[in-house]
Amino acid sequence: MTRQSDIATTGSVLVVAGRLGRLGRLSLVVWAVVAVAALILIPVGFGHLRGSGLPVPEDGSSQRAARLIADRMPQLGDQQVVLAFSSRQLRREDGVYQGAMGAAARAVTGVRGAGRVLAVPEGPVQDPHHAYLLVGLNGAPAARLDRLPVLREAVHRAVAGAARGRVTVAVTGQTPLTEEFVAADVGDLRAVEAVTVPAALVLLVFGLGSAGSAVLVLLAAGLGVVVSTGAVAGLSLVTPVDTLTLVVATTVGFGLGLDYSLLMLIRYRQARAEGLVPHAAAGRATATAGGRCCGAPQRSWSPVPLCSPSRWDFCVPWRWRPR
Repeated sequence: MTRQSDIATTGSVLVVAGRLGRLGRLSLVVWAVVAVAALILIPVGFGHLRGSGLPVPEDGSSQRAARLIADRMPQLGDQQVVLAFSSRQLRREDGVYQGAMGAAARAVTGVRGAGRVLAVPEGPVQDPHHAYLLVGLNGAPAARLDRLPVLREAVHRAVAGAARGRVTVAVTGQTPLTEEFVAADVGDLRAVEAVTVPAALVLLVFGLGSAGSAVLVLLAAGLGVVVSTGAVAGLSLVTPVDTLTLVVATTVGFGLGLDYSLLMLIRYRQARAEGLVPHAAAGRATATAGGRCCGAPQRSWSPVPLCSPSRWDFCVPWRWRPR
């Protein structure tokens, strides 16, 4: 009996892995469907992510004040934002300044989800060039985040038209702060990806000696990142999830995906160099790669469709031989 036939009949793990390797097209279709579903969930779920800023204690003074406002003054909505006005030349009692504040208040009333507008009383040591309006916001946190850019644009346009640049306004509060945290975390994640992915590609091409092999490893790792990101986005639709969870899932998932995909590719190359056909080589790689990593054979079939089909054999030329 040849060595190839011995390997094909040795152990149930190898047999099962080899059979899974023959399901290349089916598994590719399954993974494509899962990836498309994840891509659909990602933009929807991102709107429900919470910022990873410092948590506010439930029994803190700000939370008690928010509950008191919601109970005693429901016209102010579920949450409030503050319109902070400022001017270097004008004082808040000047006509142009008051006109800018009035224009902003009227603009807010035309925004969906906006509640009542109240003027914040002047403090004893308040700067005469500053003034504030309290605006109520209605709806769930995700809805408030979606409407915030519309509110901000309407207010800025109204103030710019009324004051001709002599009065400025900023929208502040918990919802704008959450928006900033989400934007900062997602922006940092995109910046990291823009550096790490090209760097990983260069290192993989240099180490593997094949551009096709490097792209294959990145595709396998990227597929895992897309699916895990979609899972986090979908989870945010049913339970609170912050952006830190997304960052950790993406960065750690990409690193682990690279490691395991690279190990699978090396095992596959080794088996092909020993004379195994692509399906049998994929079976051995699946059965042995996880065992070398974790101390026990792994029955994960996810990398098999990326390594086993003979039509992709040109992507994994054998360039490294074990001792």
